[in-house]
Amino acid sequence: MKKLFRSLLSVSLVLAMVLSLCACGKKSDKANGTNSNGDKKEESAASPYASMNSIEFAAAMGNGTNLGNTFESIGGERNFSALAVSDMTKTVSINAAETLWGQPVTTKEMIDGLKTAGFDSIRIPVAWTKYMDNISTGDYTINPEFLDRVEEVVGWCRDAGLIVMINDHWDGGWWGMFGSEDQSEEAFKLYESMWSQIAERFKDYDEFLVFEGGNEEFGTRFNDSINGVVGKLSTEECYDMVTKVTQKFVDTVRAGEGYNKNRFLLIPGFNTNIDQTIDDKYVMPTDTVEGKLLISVHYYDPSTYCIGGSISYWGNESDVTYMNEQLAKMTKFTDAGYGVVIGEHAVANEAIAANENKAPGGIYEYFKCFLANCDKYGYAPYLWDCNNYYSKENAAWTTDEGFAELQQLYLDAQKSTPEDLAAAADATIAEVVAGAHEDPNAPQDIRENEEDSVAWLMFNSADWTVSYSVGDEYAPSSATSGLVPTDVVIEGEGEYTVSLDLSAVGGASGCVFMALGIANGEINFPDYKVEITEFKINDTAYPCNNYYTTSDDGTCTRVNLFNYWVTDTSKIFKHNDNNEEGRLVDGVTAETAKPWPIMEENDATNVPSAAYTFPENADTISLTFKYYPA
Repeated sequence: MKKLFRSLLSVSLVLAMVLSLCACGKKSDKANGTNSNGDKKEESAASPYASMNSIEFAAAMGNGTNLGNTFESIGGERNFSALAVSDMTKTVSINAAETLWGQPVTTKEMIDGLKTAGFDSIRIPVAWTKYMDNISTGDYTINPEFLDRVEEVVGWCRDAGLIVMINDHWDGGWWGMFGSEDQSEEAFKLYESMWSQIAERFKDYDEFLVFEGGNEEFGTRFNDSINGVVGKLSTEECYDMVTKVTQKFVDTVRAGEGYNKNRFLLIPGFNTNIDQTIDDKYVMPTDTVEGKLLISVHYYDPSTYCIGGSISYWGNESDVTYMNEQLAKMTKFTDAGYGVVIGEHAVANEAIAANENKAPGGIYEYFKCFLANCDKYGYAPYLWDCNNYYSKENAAWTTDEGFAELQQLYLDAQKSTPEDLAAAADATIAEVVAGAHEDPNAPQDIRENEEDSVAWLMFNSADWTVSYSVGDEYAPSSATSGLVPTDVVIEGEGEYTVSLDLSAVGGASGCVFMALGIANGEINFPDYKVEITEFKINDTAYPCNNYYTTSDDGTCTRVNLFNYWVTDTSKIFKHNDNNEEGRLVDGVTAETAKPWPIMEENDATNVPSAAYTFPENADTISLTFKYYPA
């Protein structure tokens, strides 16, 4: 008998489910409303999920997948970052909705094949504003034909026995209205209208259907550009706004009729980032019913492996330890009674394309360890898939190199009992830990022991295809294959040179991030500072200005050379507890120091741009610096 749950349920609940399924057939028979043929359904017994709490329901979700780049695909007619709402045109045709981003039209056969492929549930990302045809007039009515089409696919999923989740997904970036000085109030009106309509349309669909309040936008994305103007919310204000928006979501759905009174609601974490979501500033909304809220985060770590594809191998000891520690952090929410959903995880299509459309090294171990962690803690993981893993045309798991063997992980879980999954998780994780090893073709640590200090250049190209050891931990094996670094052991005061040879990987087109890192610098050489004496790209020297020596974690010394994420220069000297003041060289003051770029701007905008910071093709980069006590 195939697995229905992945956590322990009471014997009475299991018996109730079996009797209910025997009496009523497929899960499709549990929803009052219309079936996939459009016929009105008769009243039926309560769904097997009605009496569950969110911990139990997360287990029932099993292993899920996303219908990626389909109903959330959107064209220029809904680009909120560049257009005023008053200028937005009528949307594209309903029939063109699913194919804008290269995916085929969804069919019943595609959906039916998901269960056989090993999936128990599906997340359907949706962009709803693109079918608010009269949005320019302040009319937020969703085109009923689009609602019909989404409902049709939801019905197919129900008939296939899948738990279903729908959300509002990026949606042209309208979320920036929440951070706008003059559009925040209108954003709440739009949001409430949207979910009122969705709740009304699906009020007769039982608890197999989950609503998710948003995607990755709940956080600093509230400051995204709206018609060319960015928001001004501080980080703390973004957290407060997340609480307000998620509360509006819960209140709006609960005000609806039918199953909306009791259905499970998925609350997006802050930026769907684990570390930012477990922060005490993040507050879950209140609910009128107990145990029906779930929390969502995403997991694409490391991004250089999972998204950009600049790293083509995963599986050293550091990789495995990091994954295990990160995923364990979300037990903060399960301990508080909230089910945890990993709404997206994958080695994404961009990373696969960067690896010549093959699975990168270590992908089996990556999935094996990730899914075992989810089994251990009772999380519901959802694969992000845009026709890479599950072939929609063939309605089956792809047979491409490196992918076919992954299906067995899903099939084994689907056939296993909750007890078997729980019992096997630790052993599986231990097996991956025991087999962890460095990529033999990658650069290796040059230190005699991990307590020594070593200097290196952290680097990400502007197109994310070239990367080297980004982060405060020195990890030379985290490198684009073929890249040749010259790192140096720091023995004390002196002059040192570090460099990167990128010629074998075709060079780097621009730079989005670069920093000088000195591992254990704050431990072995506290209060030392860096003075850059020479910086070269392709043997051409460039001036370096306005840099400062600091530390993010109190262990690794850092000099940011190009860091577009540190934008508030007023806080660069008081951004952590370990390093109250940046250490400056002569000629640089707290007023002039900044994290980007170290070279002079050559335009009047004073905005960092990869185009001028680097030549079109950087084959070699070198940095010479003096290191001495401040």
